[in-house]
Amino acid sequence: MEFPTSLGIRVLTVAVREQFDWRFSRLCAPYWRLYRNENGIARVAISGDGPPHDVTLEPLKLHLIPPDTQFDVTVDHPLDHFYVHFNLELHQQEPVPGVFTLDEGPGVQAIAERLRFSAGQVDPFAVTGLVCLALSALPSSAWRDRSSDALVREVEEIARSGADVSLASVASAFGCSERTVRRRFLAAHGVTPQQYALTKRIDRACELLHFSRLPIEEIAEECGFSDRYYFTRTFSRLRGMGPAAFRDVVEGLAR
Repeated sequence: MEFPTSLGIRVLTVAVREQFDWRFSRLCAPYWRLYRNENGIARVAISGDGPPHDVTLEPLKLHLIPPDTQFDVTVDHPLDHFYVHFNLELHQQEPVPGVFTLDEGPGVQAIAERLRFSAGQVDPFAVTGLVCLALSALPSSAWRDRSSDALVREVEEIARSGADVSLASVASAFGCSERTVRRRFLAAHGVTPQQYALTKRIDRACELLHFSRLPIEEIAEECGFSDRYYFTRTFSRLRGMGPAAFRDVVEGLAR
C-alpha cells in the first residue's frame, strides 16, 4: 500500500468565538473546516450538486466539512464555537463534499479543551494533532481516489502550483499529442486542463480574499488575471458570487 510522504496540512486560521450568532448563507470555499460547538445546536443545510439535506451539529462533537461543500448554517441561540480552517495536500485521494460528524475520544477531548481555554495562545502542535485525529476518524466513504493516470496527475500538479498548463509541454513529456492530453484529462475530471487550472487560481483567490487584506485588484494580479473585470467575471461564474461579496461573507464570519 502506498502512503503519502507528507499530508501537507496548512492551517489557515484558528478561532474561539463566544456567544457567536452563527447564521450565514451560501458558505462555500476551497479549504477544510473543522468545527466544535461548546454548547447549543447548529443546523446546516447542504446544497450544491447533490440532493439538498440537513445536518445537525451537536455540541461537544467534531464536525468536518471538506472543501467546496456549499451550505447554510443557522442557530436558535448564540453559542460558544471553535473552528479551524485548513488545507490538505493528500494527492492520492480527494474528499467528497458533505458534513462528517465524528465521535470524540479522550485524546480529542483533551486537545479540544486545551485549545478552548488557551486564551489566544494557540499551540500549533495541538491544532495539527486535532486535525490529524479528525481526519483519521473519517469513514472511507469520505474519500475518492484520484486518477492513477500519470499524465493526469502531472497536469494536476502543474495547475496546483499556479503555473500555466502547457498542453504542448505535457504532450512532449509523455510522448503523445495535445489532443490526447486534453482527452485523458477530460475523462478523469470532466473539465479540460485549462478549466481545471482556472479553478485552482480561483481557489487561491478565495484564500487571499479570506485571509489577507490585499485589494481585489492585487489579488487578481497575484492569481494570474490580467484585470479585475475578467477576474470578477470568472470568480462569479465559478463561485456563484463576486469576489467582493465573497469577502463580505467571510468577514462576517470573523466579526
